[in-house]
Amino acid sequence: IDAMQDGGTLSIHTGAVTTASGAGVCIQIHDSGSGIPREILSKVFDPFFTTKRAKNGTGLGLSIVKSIIEMHKGSIEIKNKSDGGVTVTVLLSV
Repeated sequence: IDAMQDGGTLSIHTGAVTTASGAGVCIQIHDSGSGIPREILSKVFDPFFTTKRAKNGTGLGLSIVKSIIEMHKGSIEIKNKSDGGVTVTVLLSV
């Protein structure tokens, strides 16, 4: 919502993949928003890191998401797209 205040495109793609531990699922979420500034991209999973303190953000959302995914032997990665927006990739073993 914050990254695409004037609208945009949000797409989700899923598929089967082979991971180092065997069969898995890949979930990719793409948006056409503004992207994440390079200087904070490496901090987005840090507990209590937020750019939304004025909106009562606690900075725990992505930290909790990452912890849950890792508890299930998965991984999550966020990258800026060259044409704008962000791609979030989640890999889970099945």
